[in-house]
Amino acid sequence: MAWRSSGTTNQEMVNNLKRFGVIHSQAVEDGFRAVDRRFFVPQNRLDLAHSDQPLKEENIHISAPHIYGTALEALELTPDTGLSFLNLGSGTAYLSAMVATILGPAHQHLAIELRDDVIQHAHSSLARWGRLATKTATKVPPIEILKGNALFIDDTLGEARFGFDRIYVGAAVEKEDIQGIANLLRPGGILVGPVDDELVKIVRVSQASSPRPQPPRSIRGHPPALTNEFTMQVLSGVRFVQLSISPPLSVVIPSHVWDPSIHHRYPESFRKSCKAILLCSHAPMLQPLLPAPRSRINAASKLPRALWMEILSYTHRDWFAPPRSEEAFLRARLEEEQEATRRAQKAREDTETRLHMAERERDIYRTLALRWQSRLRAITRSGAAHLENADGDDPLIGVDDISQAASIALVQDPSLRMGGLRSMFRQFQQDSSEEEETASEAEGMEDVEQEAMEETENASQGSEETESTMAASPPASSQGIEARSQARTVSF
Repeated sequence: MAWRSSGTTNQEMVNNLKRFGVIHSQAVEDGFRAVDRRFFVPQNRLDLAHSDQPLKEENIHISAPHIYGTALEALELTPDTGLSFLNLGSGTAYLSAMVATILGPAHQHLAIELRDDVIQHAHSSLARWGRLATKTATKVPPIEILKGNALFIDDTLGEARFGFDRIYVGAAVEKEDIQGIANLLRPGGILVGPVDDELVKIVRVSQASSPRPQPPRSIRGHPPALTNEFTMQVLSGVRFVQLSISPPLSVVIPSHVWDPSIHHRYPESFRKSCKAILLCSHAPMLQPLLPAPRSRINAASKLPRALWMEILSYTHRDWFAPPRSEEAFLRARLEEEQEATRRAQKAREDTETRLHMAERERDIYRTLALRWQSRLRAITRSGAAHLENADGDDPLIGVDDISQAASIALVQDPSLRMGGLRSMFRQFQQDSSEEEETASEAEGMEDVEQEAMEETENASQGSEETESTMAASPPASSQGIEARSQARTVSF
């Protein structure tokens, strides 16, 4: 799949991705429409901004649009669900911008990048995209970019201890490293990234039965994850730049501290719980009477609001989220697999239809070519009888091969070459038009092909001599070839 960017807009790029089956969900389509790729490519590559190809300028790398479309579809992003997203090797932050647009403001978005110039480019691109979004009254979700090596994340501190719902890896990693990154997933979480030369999708289906080691260490060098914890699916073959191992700059993802100013970024379950707690603050509500004649009051309702503010600052964003049962998770996975099967069945049916049409078109063209060859022989036979050389001798005396005779006839008489061939082309064009309009043409195709093949067997030995002689013929022969090309273009 490839299209050039000359005159191509962001809308046309999205249409191409849909036409080639890269984009299926409406959320991913909206993400592509909202984020223009021109903001994130190097300035001297703006003419290729919407071409389906990777771009590179020094340390600035950006993948082809269809790779981003495939990754976004595999991440299964649902708007306004409060998911936490981690982008390892975020690069230009193009995919981060689309993920942030799809998920909305009530989600946690973190990115890790190693090189300073790339981080600066990402901040500049996000700022320009944010200014455009402000003009269109679109609320830009926050994206926090941290400096560090994505292979050396301390998974015993900060947000890494709680895990993430979605992870994308923007550079190729080795098989022994992807297991440590997969351990950062929560149960039900999805990881998409290139492992060696394959783009894979990893889903964590359960929690590890054994606790993590207590000594702090990076995710690099973790033992392989248990096979029953993860499922892996290969999406496509890819070629990514390798995720850098050096310098081994460790990174600790800091925990977010709740504050009223960022309250709107938290999930709905957290916001509702905070609302209920604060509404109960200082409420004159009495506890129900117990069997014993002793009255009690709700001590929590007597706590001052400032104290609740301090308490909430120690909670995590998922503190009030109801636990998801394994049955509910498996039911959701079953529905997703059924939907994927339906899409695969539809794609197979479309492919079979296109194959049938291509085979029928191939048979039509083959029949037309055989008739063209047969009529060319008939013309050369009728014209060869009138040819004589300067001495009055027949140049075709002693020539038994029909292809060699046709070659001599075309060289000896330019009028035959132009007039006869043109009349043949005109007749062939008329016949081919009638054949395309007639539905019964396919029924007699085998008889015509058999008749033409019998004639072809008699002329197969001199085909190479004919091609070389016509290639060396005078300029009139080139005009005949050009007329043949024009006739084919009009007929087909």
